[in-house]
Amino acid sequence: MNVCRVCRVCAGNPFAFWSQPSEQQGRRLPAQLQQRSEDEIRKCVQEWKPYVHPRAQDVFPTPDMIEEVLVQLAQFTDKNHDPLLGDVETCVVWHGEVTGDSRHAAIMTPKANEEPQATYANRVIAFLFASDESFDELMKLPKKGFAMTCGNNRCVTLHHIQTF
Repeated sequence: MNVCRVCRVCAGNPFAFWSQPSEQQGRRLPAQLQQRSEDEIRKCVQEWKPYVHPRAQDVFPTPDMIEEVLVQLAQFTDKNHDPLLGDVETCVVWHGEVTGDSRHAAIMTPKANEEPQATYANRVIAFLFASDESFDELMKLPKKGFAMTCGNNRCVTLHHIQTF
């Protein structure tokens, strides 16, 4: 069985997907946003919660804080595409805020007793879902939005985060 271990969903080599440039060709981009309903957002959040890494509790100490981030992930991505459990070939494009010049997807992260702060969405996704091994490698990279194997800074597909 060929699996990837990039996230807690998978259990193989976390770098196998990223090290094959030929697979980086032909990524499919969705044409336009089809928003999720409130029920669909709740369903996504419930599907994703079991995959949230325990380290998330260090930064988001309440379940509501984690849920707030997951709601945004569902709210600002197309209902036909899943950035965590979906097709690894498809770019899940972020339809929310973006950062300055690099135009990376930006997500608002809740802070205890502070106003929410805009953060690179792909860094938050890696923090929430990446395996320890993959996350440790990603933390060695510069403190900016991660490069994506698809080249799209608005892509939030976990499997498109580039580790080199």
